[in-house]
Amino acid sequence: MNSILVAAHGVSKDYPIPGGGAVSVLQGIDCSIRANDRIALLGPSGSGKSTLMHILGGLIEPTRGTVSWPGLGARADLQPSKVQFVFQSPSLFPALTVARNVALPMILAGGFADAHVRANTMLERFGLADLARKLPEELSGGQAQRVSMARALAISPKLILADEPTGQLDSRTASEFLDTVLELVTGSGAALVIATHDLGIADRMDRRLILAHGNLSIPREHLELNS
Repeated sequence: MNSILVAAHGVSKDYPIPGGGAVSVLQGIDCSIRANDRIALLGPSGSGKSTLMHILGGLIEPTRGTVSWPGLGARADLQPSKVQFVFQSPSLFPALTVARNVALPMILAGGFADAHVRANTMLERFGLADLARKLPEELSGGQAQRVSMARALAISPKLILADEPTGQLDSRTASEFLDTVLELVTGSGAALVIATHDLGIADRMDRRLILAHGNLSIPREHLELNS
């Protein structure tokens, strides 16, 4: 059985609101992510998908409950080499070229003497080689999303958390993009979690988790996959 990378138990997240009080975004979430998992995280806008992924990846702490990373180690050691995020909003460094953006996590992690070679190879895999010398401001939204995924995968992380990575792509480009992502993670032991509204993307993942009103549910046909 594949090892557990992340485990969440009773995770809730509250955010303060002006004038006092708080709004609860997540309520008592229990879930785990194992090596080689392919998970689609579904739910309406504002359901807490991004918040849950940020908690699972160690970026923010839950208000209540616990998160552990038995297959990854201490929270302080998760980024950049073990966990990589692909954010919904732009996250490329504006002063760096596309190639340098992709190489940056490898440089920060150390031990990647071939960081720039790996960066250019990854851009080629995503059909983005002609963008290597461009700055982020010269990219379309869809191009920036693909570059962000190339950056995430170049360092060979154990967990990839992607928030609407195909949101600005047409259906054909999104399908080709996912082809490349799945090909690159196959055999690596990495888990891939994609928050998406695209049921075509969700259909190609092994499991679905559904967030609604702060609660997480698992479709009946996927229950046995979470056991």
